[in-house]
Amino acid sequence: MRRAVAVALSAAALFSPRPAPAQKFTAESLAALEARAQTDSEDADLHYRLGLAYWDKKRYPDAQRELQAAVAIDPQYAPAYLALGGLSFATHPKLEEQAEKGRISTELRPAFDSAQRTIRRAFLINPMADYRIPGSEPPTDQQITIGDYGAFTTFVLLVIGINSYSYGHYETAYSALNHYIERRYRNQPRDSVPNSILMLRGLSAAQLQQADTALSDFKTLLDRSVAHEKGDSLVFIPLQTNDYRYLIALVEQRAHRYVNAIRDYQEALSNDLGLYMAHVQLARIYEQNKVWTQAIEEAQRALQVEPDDASLQRQLGVILVEAGQAQAGDSVLRAAMVVNPRDPEIPYRLAYADLTLQRPADAKAAFARFLALAPSSWDRSVADAKAQLAKLP
Repeated sequence: MRRAVAVALSAAALFSPRPAPAQKFTAESLAALEARAQTDSEDADLHYRLGLAYWDKKRYPDAQRELQAAVAIDPQYAPAYLALGGLSFATHPKLEEQAEKGRISTELRPAFDSAQRTIRRAFLINPMADYRIPGSEPPTDQQITIGDYGAFTTFVLLVIGINSYSYGHYETAYSALNHYIERRYRNQPRDSVPNSILMLRGLSAAQLQQADTALSDFKTLLDRSVAHEKGDSLVFIPLQTNDYRYLIALVEQRAHRYVNAIRDYQEALSNDLGLYMAHVQLARIYEQNKVWTQAIEEAQRALQVEPDDASLQRQLGVILVEAGQAQAGDSVLRAAMVVNPRDPEIPYRLAYADLTLQRPADAKAAFARFLALAPSSWDRSVADAKAQLAKLP
């Protein structure tokens, strides 16, 4: 692939249910993807790309199958959830028009609600994920010079900001949106800036580790949502008031302000005990800082909320092994492998737990299972597993 095209959560999709155009795959590239999927059947990235290729051909049932395969392999694969949410609008052409008018028919309400839930799930898993097509070249930002043509220039800056974010050009997006706000809302109170623009600039700032700007924008959105719980112009990412607290905590975490992040995650959880991703993020913070008791507790709490998510079992198992509780971690990882036998990372982690427990036969079996599942793109892990197997009796 020569160009990176964001598919479901392009910046445009922040404000419209219309998915951005899928990558224009040729018939040959679609055939190549289908051929690879026969051998790399447990590669979530590959199923995601194949799903987008089918979407481009308007083969919507095939697209849905492949996107669902991606999240079956990796339940934390945010871009695939986002694409699944957007796919509802492609398969129900009238839904977009109704959503734009704010009037959803009884007939299409289930499809709309399902899409909203799926999009929100994707956003909470990782609102700052790279939604470019996997394997495409990394984005590069460019200096853009625009003549001053009054209101037309202001509008162009908004278009550049939206499109640049969707292509992963975060510096360009951030700069364009700053200039847009300065021009469009000059000498106006901050409350004049729409939620959608603040969200997009905040996300661009967060991608660039401009934490103060991101936090300022997100805190403004939180304050607005608290004041106006029933109304928000940001209608197509169905964030709830408490989701902004989670987003603020995530920015603090990425800025390594762990005390603030822990406080904000805990506040979010006090308002919504079902916000399992807050537990996931807390577990990651504690794991990174080797605070094992809290890391284990948070991983367990996440799993209690989402007991069928094997990726959460995997997280707990890995933390237990790292915390010196290899036996318990081994048991959790084995249970995770039963729940999701398609996840290649689980047997890889299990093999190392078995090595820690000095169970060479079990480690060999786990490494062998990993090699049978591992996508070809996991070349480093595959090489490591083969090296470990060569050392085992």
